[in-house]
Amino acid sequence: MSLYGIGIVVDILTGIVIDYEILSKYCPECTTAKRDIGEHSADFSIWYKPHKPECSENYVGSSNFIEVKAVEILRKRSVKNWYAIDEYSVKWRF
Repeated sequence: MSLYGIGIVVDILTGIVIDYEILSKYCPECTTAKRDIGEHSADFSIWYKPHKPECSENYVGSSNFIEVKAVEILRKRSVKNWYAIDEYSVKWRF
């Protein structure tokens, strides 16, 4: 069972890393708080609200598909960036 999944986009000609995505099914702070406070308690909800933006647990699902999800995120981001680059070049070409 994997707790982490990493997707990397590498330029085939240069070997330079162009983009990456790290997904995690684990957050040490959440694990400790769930144990000490209780996951379903009101105190945990109060604690979690300010913690959520910095929480390292950013994937919920099967460990078998964590890398697949990382690739999906990278693909969407690369398509979005490609269109942004393409629109920029077209804008300045004329």
